[in-house]
Amino acid sequence: MTASSSASTGKVAFLVAAEGIERVELTHPWAAVRDAGLTPVLVSVKPGEVQTFDHLDKAETIAVDEVVAAVAPDDFDALVLPGGVANPDALRMDATAVAFVKAFVGTGKPVAAICHAPWVLIEAGVLAGRKLTSWPSGVQRRAAVGVGARLTAWVGTSGWSYDHWTDVLYPPGLAPRDRLAAYVAQFRTVELNASFYRWPRDAAFASWRRRLPEGFVMTVKGPRGLTHARRLYAPEVWCERIERCWHILGDRRGVLLLQLPPTMERDDVRLDYALSRLPCVLRATAPFVYARLLYGGSYSDADLDWWADRIREWECDGREVFAYFNNDGGGNAVHNARALRHRRGQ
Repeated sequence: MTASSSASTGKVAFLVAAEGIERVELTHPWAAVRDAGLTPVLVSVKPGEVQTFDHLDKAETIAVDEVVAAVAPDDFDALVLPGGVANPDALRMDATAVAFVKAFVGTGKPVAAICHAPWVLIEAGVLAGRKLTSWPSGVQRRAAVGVGARLTAWVGTSGWSYDHWTDVLYPPGLAPRDRLAAYVAQFRTVELNASFYRWPRDAAFASWRRRLPEGFVMTVKGPRGLTHARRLYAPEVWCERIERCWHILGDRRGVLLLQLPPTMERDDVRLDYALSRLPCVLRATAPFVYARLLYGGSYSDADLDWWADRIREWECDGREVFAYFNNDGGGNAVHNARALRHRRGQ
């Protein structure tokens, strides 16, 4: 980067969201800036205080000095983007914050992005042609910006729209139509479960394709009309509909899940025939592991540690992993998916 021609202010901006900041990733560089004789300034998306965390536990709150909408790059000599998991993911969804980051990078002044914070730089579109280091999950699935690689483990929930997830995933009063936006702000994948009971129209898949961000993947559960009513017999009509909608979903598609009834006896000939009717992109191969986590309550810490270890083992074998929690009651799926992602540094 070239040096900026603006006069030195002696101030360093620390840009954060309202919560989800890993405390040590804010307080340690803050102290280092202060010890260097400069003035750290806490800038956030709204006034008041920001909530820091020690991993999953709430830590101290810190008063905001400036709101991002009221400052400009010329006010500071450098920019620091602390990490955490929720913090950069929320920050990249704020258009004003992203615009500030993009403008600051354009000045040529120093920018430090810690842990997951490169997500914000990716969102600002300033990384094309650059090399950087990051926590592995800070690398987006797609290399559209000139950096990054495909994630190898995807953790999310089965479905995203449940009334009892208010105060767990959604703020009170959020309209059902806005729940998907709230979900994608925290997760990078989802399993479409409603498609099992009633296959969506083409327009629904087109809408999801438009609304899902780059790097997000949607797994789709196949219709029970094919798997349970017909039991894979004469699959042509269903396969035609699946193929059409699968192509509409485009690069947002993850895995097509065909869940067969437990009472169905093994019939390799019928299975092979049904799979042969699907487009080649859907035919059965096994470069990935699919974990559908069904439980009446909440998974324990020991259970989540076990699953995190299994995912690491599968990744070491070169397999991509898709894991979806279906224990939606009480918001358990959200809590467990967050906790498993945290164990993976996502």
